[in-house]
Amino acid sequence: DIPARILFSRTQRKADKSPLERSLNDQMRGRVECFEQELTRWPAFSALHSYGGTILGLGKDRVPDAPRASAYASIFADEVKAVTNDLARIQL
Repeated sequence: DIPARILFSRTQRKADKSPLERSLNDQMRGRVECFEQELTRWPAFSALHSYGGTILGLGKDRVPDAPRASAYASIFADEVKAVTNDLARIQL
């Protein structure tokens, strides 16, 4: 049994999702383990592919939402760490 989680990426903010997107998301979450956080479509994340570096290193001049995207990425990183720690405890 290999532990796994689904990560939804390139998604719309919850308020902007269509009824079909919300329904599919809810159905998937009801069937398999999923990360609570989703990697939504942030311009800062796209800019990482274009410019490289870090989210905060991009700065407001290149990407106005960089500070918010960085905070969001930190929340997701914390969730990944928590899941990993939980799995490590189960494995022991």
